[in-house]
Amino acid sequence: MTGNVDYKAIKKQERKVGRVASKMIESRITQQLRALGLIETHGLEESVKTKPIMGQLRLFRISTTMERHGFILQHGVNDKRTGHTRIQAKTKLHFTVREHTMILQRKSFIPEAVENSGAFEYLVDEIGKIRMQEVPIAFNGNTIEIK
Repeated sequence: MTGNVDYKAIKKQERKVGRVASKMIESRITQQLRALGLIETHGLEESVKTKPIMGQLRLFRISTTMERHGFILQHGVNDKRTGHTRIQAKTKLHFTVREHTMILQRKSFIPEAVENSGAFEYLVDEIGKIRMQEVPIAFNGNTIEIK
């Protein structure tokens, strides 16, 4: 590779690849939620967002955010729920909830969505191509440019 490496162009290309991969993951997570019948759970579908997180030069990671109850569904609950008093807003009715066991089965939709989205393979291929642009290979003293 002759000349200087254009790191701004590489960062721009990696950001673009990261955006495509994050949309692949976001789409697959919502598909998994639909398959589990959880898509209408308090606006969970609209809250699922993914975005690429860039370092100073490279794609650092892809971040997934969603409403808290999405992560609770992912990890499940098996705990005691404390007793408390509730007030119904419309009728101003007070009622007490006793301490009880709360069991919510774990639904492992996030890792499945990431694995089935194809984003990992896409990232490996595309980031590999981008990063190979700056790696010169010396073969018998000759510099070979990689495209």
